[in-house]
Amino acid sequence: MIKAGNRLLFALLALVVASPALARPPVKLVVVVMVDQLGTEYWLRGEPLFDGGFARLARRGMVYPNGVHNHANTATGPGHADVATGAWPSVHGIVSNEWFENGRETYCVKDAQGAITPRRMEAPTIADQMRLASRGRARVVSLALKDRVAVLMGGQSPNLAAWWDPAANAFVRGIYAGTALPFSLEPTNAIHAAIRAKNLPWLRLRPELDYVKLASADDLPHEGFITGLGRTFPHAYGLDIDAEAYRVSPLLLDALIEMAGRAVDELELGRRGETDYLFVGLTSLDYAGHYWGPTSQEALDMLLRSDRALGTLIDRVEKKLGTNSVLWALSADHGITLAPEETVAYGGRGKRVDGNAIAARVNAALAPLAQKGKKPTAVALLDPPLLWLDHADPTADRVALARAAAKAMTDGPELLEAYASDDIGRFDAQYRAMFERVLFPGRTPEVMFLQRPYDLVEVEHHTGSGHGSPYVYDTHVPIVLSGPGVRPGRDMAPYDVTRIAPTIAALLGIESPASASEPPLP
Repeated sequence: MIKAGNRLLFALLALVVASPALARPPVKLVVVVMVDQLGTEYWLRGEPLFDGGFARLARRGMVYPNGVHNHANTATGPGHADVATGAWPSVHGIVSNEWFENGRETYCVKDAQGAITPRRMEAPTIADQMRLASRGRARVVSLALKDRVAVLMGGQSPNLAAWWDPAANAFVRGIYAGTALPFSLEPTNAIHAAIRAKNLPWLRLRPELDYVKLASADDLPHEGFITGLGRTFPHAYGLDIDAEAYRVSPLLLDALIEMAGRAVDELELGRRGETDYLFVGLTSLDYAGHYWGPTSQEALDMLLRSDRALGTLIDRVEKKLGTNSVLWALSADHGITLAPEETVAYGGRGKRVDGNAIAARVNAALAPLAQKGKKPTAVALLDPPLLWLDHADPTADRVALARAAAKAMTDGPELLEAYASDDIGRFDAQYRAMFERVLFPGRTPEVMFLQRPYDLVEVEHHTGSGHGSPYVYDTHVPIVLSGPGVRPGRDMAPYDVTRIAPTIAALLGIESPASASEPPLP
């Protein structure tokens, strides 16, 4: 005979076992997709047009249109490291794509010997945590068109990290520790080369749409001209195309998706009794925005192509693993500002600011401060909104020189504020916190500065548009989650992107990455 107390216990156990949260199918594969430069404005403007992967994940998952990179330097390296680690640059150490350290310019994924590695990232990633939680059995595969994207998102010891190398004109793989999983890139390179040899032009993906109404005219003065590609549709892929610019090519986007699908098949991701991790970095939208601007027809077309490409990947992955066993996470590393010319055309204020002229003014101000017979301190790197100085004289008063540089920067009319890092407290509280999240020992810039909203401080490119500021258009990106344990919905509140990694960990039932401090998304 069952006593009353036992009956109550059995009833409670039955409720627990029947709980949807505990009864959901296990996650076989985590797929993280980052769309370089997919700001919130891109997402909201394009959402009614999506008919591929973006639409599918949004329809069946949770959408947070206002994810936030809550720091001042909105660039590719820091943005991807934010999402991967659940921490800010002040913790993970990727303060920019490049910085000045120990007297030399340093690339975020190159070691002192010039080899591509993740060693400069000082915090573990969600991929690393999955490897630790599975005692090394989880497979981690990270694929992208930019080396820094694949390397940072793959963590410290991925089984495979691969990216497009313009110098090699091919996809290449990382050769640092942990990347020895057998997988040939040759099939993808061969297919891509064969398709490219056909010299098919880049046409608008959806000619039934009014690209002028949805974007802009096809040939505006601020759009860049790319050798071998031009600046208007149809774009022909000439053999003389700039190697860096070629990454805007829809051909490369399709090749990346083919390689990701083949990796799932050949490496048996999600089919070995462990939860595996696949990262795919869709970079082409970023190039379109930089070369032609975010409201260009090219940017619109690449946005739609990225949506379709993700749909192709979802079809291939879920055909193998099923719909209810894959956890999808979609976000971006930063947004982008409007081209200043368009801001003005639409009734706003905006202008292009010559960063080289600002650097020259700083050098002119610092030259007389050098001690007799000593080489003067000069600008080593200006990467908006950060500036590093090269102190050739080791006895120089670095703080005084940084303050002199900051004063010289604001002696002209271009910038709102500029402060030495030691004076960061002089920024308004909102921006002070964002700049503080970029401070990292040995990599901290001497000066941090703030331009006016919608101004674009340029050092290299003087066409299209860019990013890098702490303003909403650069910091806000969508977050989309879909899969087991995620209910469909929409939440317009702002949430830091550092909550993505803890959310993935919570859905997998493992600890968050060690340096992450935020709770999971609601």
